[in-house]
Amino acid sequence: MSWIEEVCAAHADQLQHCVAHPALDQLFASRLPRDRFLVYLHQDLVYLREEAKVLAHAASKARSLDAASRIARLVREVNAEESLRHQTLATHLGQPVDPLAVTPAPATHAYVSHLRSVAFDGGLLEILAALYPSPWLYTCVGRHFADSEPADPLVRNLLDYYRGDSLPRSVATLGALIDDAGAEADQVARLSACRAFAVSLHHQRRFLDMVLTGDAWAFETPQDAGDG
Repeated sequence: MSWIEEVCAAHADQLQHCVAHPALDQLFASRLPRDRFLVYLHQDLVYLREEAKVLAHAASKARSLDAASRIARLVREVNAEESLRHQTLATHLGQPVDPLAVTPAPATHAYVSHLRSVAFDGGLLEILAALYPSPWLYTCVGRHFADSEPADPLVRNLLDYYRGDSLPRSVATLGALIDDAGAEADQVARLSACRAFAVSLHHQRRFLDMVLTGDAWAFETPQDAGDG
C-alpha cells in the first residue's frame, strides 16, 4: 500500500460521511432544490479557482521538470474542464456566473484559506496532500452513484463526469506525485501532510453542509451591498 493509500485508509470513515452526505443524496436523486444546486456550482467554482492557484504554486516547488509538468497538466485537465462544466450548468439553470464575481461563503472561505495557508507555509508533499481529498472524494462519489440515473439531465451531466474516466486518471496522477514527494520527505513532513489532508477532508464536509443548509456571513459583503 502506498503512502497516500495508507492516509486514505486511515480516513475511510470520514470519507464515507462525505460520500453519504444528504446534500449529495438529494443532488443525485434530483431532489436538491435548484437554488441549492446553484450554490453548489457557484461555490465550487470559487474552490476550483483557488485550487488552480495552489496547484500552480505546488508546480513551482517541484524538484523536477517532469513533476512540475504533471502538476501543471492537472490544472488543465481538472480545474479548467470542471470549471467550464460548472459555468455551463449554471447558465442552463438560468444563472450564468463569473467565477471572479462570486462571494465565497464562510465554509468555502475557510476551505480555500486552509489551502492558501498550506501553500504559503508547507512543502510540496503537504500542499499536494491538502489538495487530494476533493478529487478523491468525487471519484468515490462517482463509484457510489455508479448505477444512478438522475431524472434531471443537468445533474446527470455532472454525475457522468464524476463517474467517468478522466477524474480517476487525474486522481491517480496526483496520488503518484504525492507518493514521489513522500519518498523524499522526512517523518515530520509526512505528519504535516497527513494533518493537512485531514483538515481538507473536514472542510469538504463543511462545504457539503453549506450546500444543504446554507451558510451566510454575519454582515453584508461589498458585493451583497452592491446587489441591493
